[in-house]
Amino acid sequence: MASKEYKFPAFDDAPKVEGMPQGNLWGFFDENGKKDEVGTINLLTPSVVKAASKEIQTGESIQLDWELHNVQFPGFNRKPFAQTHIDFCTFSSFVANDDEIYINTQAGSQWDSLKHFAHQATSTYYNGLTHEEAAHSVTNGTHNWCERGGIVGRGVLCDWLRWYEETKGKEAPSAVSRHEIPVEEIEETLKWQGTEVRQGDILLIRMGYVRWHNNANEAERKSGTCDNSVAIGLQASERTVRWLYDRHFAALVGDNIAFEAWPPKFEEGWCLHEWLLVHWGTAIGEMWDLEKLSEKYTTERKGSVHHDTHATPPQFIQREHWRYQSMRRADLENDPDIFDLSKRHEFSEERKDIWRPAGIIPAAQIEAACQAYAGGKPLSVPVEDAQIFEHRDFPGLQVISNLLPPETQVLFTSCLMHRDLADPGHKINLQADYDIPYPPKPTSEAMRFDSSFFLRERSAADDSLVPKSSDKQKLLNEQFLYSKLRWLTLGEQYDWPTRSYAKHATPFPEDLSRLVTGLFPHIRPESGVVLMYSAKDFMPVHRDVSEQCQRALASFSVGCDGIFIMAKGEDNGEGENAPRSVAIRVHSGDVVHLTGDARWAWHAMARSIPSTCPPHLANWPVGTPGATSAEEKAYKKWKGYMGTKRINVSCRQVWD
Repeated sequence: MASKEYKFPAFDDAPKVEGMPQGNLWGFFDENGKKDEVGTINLLTPSVVKAASKEIQTGESIQLDWELHNVQFPGFNRKPFAQTHIDFCTFSSFVANDDEIYINTQAGSQWDSLKHFAHQATSTYYNGLTHEEAAHSVTNGTHNWCERGGIVGRGVLCDWLRWYEETKGKEAPSAVSRHEIPVEEIEETLKWQGTEVRQGDILLIRMGYVRWHNNANEAERKSGTCDNSVAIGLQASERTVRWLYDRHFAALVGDNIAFEAWPPKFEEGWCLHEWLLVHWGTAIGEMWDLEKLSEKYTTERKGSVHHDTHATPPQFIQREHWRYQSMRRADLENDPDIFDLSKRHEFSEERKDIWRPAGIIPAAQIEAACQAYAGGKPLSVPVEDAQIFEHRDFPGLQVISNLLPPETQVLFTSCLMHRDLADPGHKINLQADYDIPYPPKPTSEAMRFDSSFFLRERSAADDSLVPKSSDKQKLLNEQFLYSKLRWLTLGEQYDWPTRSYAKHATPFPEDLSRLVTGLFPHIRPESGVVLMYSAKDFMPVHRDVSEQCQRALASFSVGCDGIFIMAKGEDNGEGENAPRSVAIRVHSGDVVHLTGDARWAWHAMARSIPSTCPPHLANWPVGTPGATSAEEKAYKKWKGYMGTKRINVSCRQVWD
C-alpha cells in the first residue's frame, strides 16, 4: 500500500478553528469522520521510516532514557520512583525474584501525551477533547502511538549546548535558570553541525539540564528542581512557533524538564505546550539523556563522514549531465526544467513554491564582508539584503543570487588569477607534467597585483612551460592560460588522483577567508577548489565527500553563466515519482550554499554558456584594481580573457 504524503497549508492559510488561534491544525489528520488521536506522529509514514532506515551507517544503539530513579527530587511535588524487591524464597519453595514499582510518568524520561497539557483558556486538548472527556476516557492517550507501531523515524540531534560553548568560548547559561534559547540559535546550531532537517523528523535538542543534573550534588539537585520553578528551554515566541510549524516535525525532544523555557508566559499566546500538544498534536519528549549521543556524534564528526570517494554516480544523473552538455543553445534558453533564480519574480506560483525563502543575508553583513575582503575599502555602491532560496525537494540546496557586488567580483577574480595563481604553493593541474616558470614574489603591499602571469607577453618563449616529458607534451605559452589551465587549489591541497587532502597545512588566503566567514559565519574555510571553464568545458558528476567534517560548503561563481545540476539519492529511483535531479542556471556573483543532505549529494557543472560574462568582468584583466599604467598596458594584451571564462570557487572546511 502506498504511503500517504501530507502537504500542509501555510500557517496563515490553515482553516480557522473556532475559539483557537490561527495556525491550529485540528481536523487535518482526521479520516472517514473519525477524529485523529495520533497527531504529527502520522508523518511517520512507511516511506519516511524506510528512507530513515537507509541512513543507518554503523548499526549502533545509544540509550536515551535516564535510569528511572535518576531524578531525586521531581518537580511539581511529584513522588520519586520507588522499587520494592520481592524475594520468593521468603514465602515459597521457588528461588525467584519479582519487583513492585511506583512511578510517576512525568518524573523521568517521558513523552507528553496529547491530553497531558490543555489549552489553558478553554480547558481543551488536541482535536477538541474536553478536560472532562480526557479524565474519563482513553482518548488521546499514548497507547495510540504504541498501537500504531511506536514512534520510529529519523532522529536529528541539535546539540545547542556544544554549539554555544564551542562558538562562544564560555559556559552555557545555567540549566536551572529561565534562559530562553531563541530559535535563531537552533538554526545556527544546525548549520554549524551541517545538519538539515526535513518533514517528519524527530528533533532532539540538547540544552544542558541532564548534564547539570549529572554533575550536581544532592543539595544542588534539590535546590534546582523541587525548590525551583524555572528551567532553561526553547523560547516561546511567534518566531519559534512559525519556525516549528514550517518544518512539521513528527515529534520534539529536549533534555530539560519542559522543552520550552519554564514557566511559559501564557498571556503572550505562544506557550509551546499549547501549540505542540494541543494545536498540532506534536509529542514532546522531556528529560531525555542526550549526553552519550552528543559524545558519539562529536566523535563521528571528527572522522570520516562515511561516503565512498570513488563511488560511481547513478545513471540517471549522468544522463541528465549528458543531456545538458549536448543541448543546443536555443533549446537551453527555453528549457522549462532549468531554474534561473535571478528571475524568480517571473516564476509561476507553482515554481515559487519549489524555491522557498530560507532566510536573508543582511545588506550590512554583505557590505562588512566585502569591505574586509578589500582591505577596509568600502563598497562604492550600496547593496540590498540578499534572499536565500532553498529547493523544497532538495533540503540543503540553497542559492543566493548576485550575492557578490560587481566590484567585489572584479577583486575576487584579480586575487585568484593574479596573486593566487602566481603562488607555487597553490597547486594547479599542470604542475605534474610541466616545469612552470612562476613570476617573482610580489611586494608586501596590500591589494597590489605586481606578480602575475598576465604581466607577461602572450607568446614569450622565455616564459613557456617546459614539459617534463618532451616526447608526450609540447611547450606551452599563451594556451597555458587560455585552454590548458583547469584547476587551482587554495589552502589545504586537494589531491585529485587520490581524492584526499594532504596532511600538512597550506595557508588559506586570509582575505578570502574573511569574505567567506563574513557571509557564512558557520564556515571556517580551509580549502578552496578553483575551477576554470572555457566554452566547452564541464565538471563531471561527483560528490564533495573527502572533507573530514560536516560543515556546509559555499560555491562562488564569476564570469560566464553555467548549468549546475544536482541529484537526490544513491540509486536510480525506480518506481519513484518525486524529482530526482534539478538544474540551475548560475550567474556571475551567485553563490550555491550546500548544507545538510545536499552537502553530500551528487552534482555537476554540466556546461558553461559562452558570451554571458557581465560587462564589469568581460574585459578583465583590463580593469584590475590598483594597476599602474605599465601594468594596465600589459593587461590590454590579454583584454577579454574573462569574457570567455567561467570561474567557480568552492570553499570548504576540511578538518573539524
